[in-house]
Amino acid sequence: MEDPAQKCTLVGEKEQTKMDVSIFKIPCRLQNDSLKLHEIPRLCTVVLCMVGICGLVTLFMRDSVRYNGVNMRIIPVAIVFITCIQYGIIYLNLSMGGWGAANSRFWCDVKIMFVRGFNTVRTLGHFLSGTLIFILFAFTFGSESSILYISLLILIAEWQTGIVENQNQYDQTIHEKFTNDKGELCLESLQLYQFNHPSTTVVWSPFVIACSIKAYVISCIITTSYIEVERWTFSTPISVCIILWSYLIPSFLNFTYLKNALTFCQLELCRTISDIIFLPLIMMFSLV
Repeated sequence: MEDPAQKCTLVGEKEQTKMDVSIFKIPCRLQNDSLKLHEIPRLCTVVLCMVGICGLVTLFMRDSVRYNGVNMRIIPVAIVFITCIQYGIIYLNLSMGGWGAANSRFWCDVKIMFVRGFNTVRTLGHFLSGTLIFILFAFTFGSESSILYISLLILIAEWQTGIVENQNQYDQTIHEKFTNDKGELCLESLQLYQFNHPSTTVVWSPFVIACSIKAYVISCIITTSYIEVERWTFSTPISVCIILWSYLIPSFLNFTYLKNALTFCQLELCRTISDIIFLPLIMMFSLV
């Protein structure tokens, strides 16, 4: 005989439509009951803008630390503002419903980027911020390596990092099924889809190339350093934060993403947390 209680339970079950976007098993929430995509870049834009303004004011109160006629204290402040603009562009794109159309020559829609699993805006922003952070790293160590050579290698590495996302996309071309009545992309609905539909084929070569290039650049900077020159008051914390933000954390996150241990929603959230923590720290230490 069939158990009536069991039958009622099965009939009463609802299909799962959302899944918490968790970091270290901690669900991420901001203002609403569910996490919306536009909330994250809006928060980052405000926070980094305030941090950048404070850094800019402090910059004019501190003595210059010059290298080839350039005040190197400007670089960490510039990186904060570049990242702030990056998140501002993402928020504007989400607020305006994207730019261009799918059947036109120009199409930029952050919603479909997140659904597919890539972020071109972040990649373009890292062409500038990633290059500048390694120039700052070379200056911190007093490296004799060519700045132009370092910049070229980092541009290639960031380009390969963007290819990692483009070649490992999710098989999804529409975002309407993950949006609410206001057109806001619900990250928890997208998280459930990406968790249940991991990529079956993974391309590792761009990831290996990007990690190898950055490891080579870091090694060159350290081995050609001029240790006798103490350029910053907190050179060690600056160097540690730079290596963590630009190499170790991104490499670890990309590796876990390619191993399907993280969804793209979790990957982007971790990157955002890294930006908010380490960029202000680097700026703060460099302005002391």
